[in-house]
Amino acid sequence: MDTGCSVYIVDSDAKVRQHLVKLLRRQHYKPTPFATGGDFVEALGFLAPGISVIDLRLCDRDGMDVLWETHAKRLDIIPIVTAAGADIRTAVQAIKGGAEDFLEKPIEDEVIIQVLARFAPELNSKINLYAERFDAAKKLSTLSEKELNVMVSLLRDRDNGKVAEHFRISVRTVEAYRTRIMKKIGVKRFSDVLLLLSDSAAFRDNIS
Repeated sequence: MDTGCSVYIVDSDAKVRQHLVKLLRRQHYKPTPFATGGDFVEALGFLAPGISVIDLRLCDRDGMDVLWETHAKRLDIIPIVTAAGADIRTAVQAIKGGAEDFLEKPIEDEVIIQVLARFAPELNSKINLYAERFDAAKKLSTLSEKELNVMVSLLRDRDNGKVAEHFRISVRTVEAYRTRIMKKIGVKRFSDVLLLLSDSAAFRDNIS
């Protein structure tokens, strides 16, 4: 079966990288090895959608940080983490940090093949989700700082009067902001604007 799926192997152990590259090529995947977490994170901006296999014991940085950055920046790269001698707490932390699965080293060939086969079919939905979030971030980036602040306040309070009081402006001015924001983003209901704001992971990363 030719999946055409890219797999990014982030592991400081050269033997592990070499073995997985050979194994996955035989299974018709497209493996790309990374010796450091820093190299992988720097490449996130131009990598194709796929699956990442990230070891938590990297030579240059904490693998958990690499996991978090992958999850925050690329929803269309499914992260799987690996580690030798890890405890349950580490596995739970990795799953909470965005990992789709946790594999303890040494990993048997059949196990990694089964895991990749399980997640590869999910790539299309992940790609669509990433596209939606990216589009949301682009729309939100067209707003002024004041418009963004008004949006955040409306998301929190859901009340024109409270927002007007907070910014010391009139309710009519708040309503004008709402109309202008809807026009910029291209929706007919302000509830859709608030949904876009609350559901946009890319936007939350930008304002955190």
